[in-house]
Amino acid sequence: MRNREKTMAQIRKTALDLFSQKGFHGVKTSDVAKKARRNEALLFRYFGDKRGLLQDVVNGYQLPPNDPPFDDPDQYPVDKFFKAISVGWFRTYVARPEYFRVVRYCLLEDPKLLKGYLKHYREKRIIPILTYISQRQEAGEIRDDVSPLTLMIGF
Repeated sequence: MRNREKTMAQIRKTALDLFSQKGFHGVKTSDVAKKARRNEALLFRYFGDKRGLLQDVVNGYQLPPNDPPFDDPDQYPVDKFFKAISVGWFRTYVARPEYFRVVRYCLLEDPKLLKGYLKHYREKRIIPILTYISQRQEAGEIRDDVSPLTLMIGF
C-alpha cells in the first residue's frame, strides 16, 4: 500500500471511530487529524472537508457481496428469504457496529449526509425486497391486501 493510501486509510479509520462516538457535528477535523497523528491539511487535501470525509467513510462501506438472499431471491421460499435477510443484517451489524452508529447519528443530525449511502442501500436492498414481496403477492404466497412497502416495514 502506498503512503497516500495508507494515510487515507488511517484517517478514515480514525474518523469512523470518532463519528461513531460523537456524531458528525460533535467531531472537528482537528480532532480527527490529531487522533490519526496526521496533519490536518492532509485531511482537507484528500477529502476536501469534514462532510467529504464523512461521505467517504459512509460510502466506502460496502454491503456484503454474495449475500445469498439477494443473489438469487427466487430460490428462497418466503420464510427462508426473510430469515436469511435477518441473519445477514445481524451479522453485518455485529461485524461493524461503529459503522451503523455513524449512520444512526447522520439520520438524526442531517440525513442529507447519507445521500450516496441511501441511494446504494435503496438499489441493493430496498428495491430487491419490494420486488420479491410483489412477486410473491402475485404468486399468492403473501397476502396482497397490504402494500409491499408496509409489509417490508412491518418485517
